[in-house]
Amino acid sequence: MLQYRREWQKTGIANDHISYLSLSPNGDCLAIAGRKEVSILTRETGKVKCILRGQSQVTTLQWIPGGSPFILLCTFEDGFIVTLTIHANGEVDVACEQAVSHVIHNCSLNASGTLLATGSENDVRIWEKDGEWWKEMQRLKSPPTYRDNHLVPMELVSLHWRKISRAKETLVTSYKRHGI
Repeated sequence: MLQYRREWQKTGIANDHISYLSLSPNGDCLAIAGRKEVSILTRETGKVKCILRGQSQVTTLQWIPGGSPFILLCTFEDGFIVTLTIHANGEVDVACEQAVSHVIHNCSLNASGTLLATGSENDVRIWEKDGEWWKEMQRLKSPPTYRDNHLVPMELVSLHWRKISRAKETLVTSYKRHGI
């Protein structure tokens, strides 16, 4: 049976409005997003390692798989993608770029962290890690419409990478009224 156990309590993080949580791959860091702010805390003590303040609402948080340094990928309503690289010595590097001119609602990294899918209503793009940043590889076509859904707007619900074989992965997209 699952039980709640308070390890620590922190107030004043993300303006006390938490919209996303993401635990680092090794469990040492906790990323918390709220409104226009991302805070990274040590899980054990709750001590704040860094705070990133953006110009628009945070829409997703995702840790890039791998070891040290830890890299957190954040997306924002204004189309920006930001990476926070947390080094073992505690230093944090920030890199950002406006990837698209509209809101990014979803993102998904493949298991190796080399491919990124971003999506909004009817715009899904695949990006490839290119050195320190992401390079757009492909923009996917919208799914077909049919008699029962041609009058309703596309609404992307989720993105997930699925490993088919050792060398092949596929991106699964799901839409509210247009299928998978």
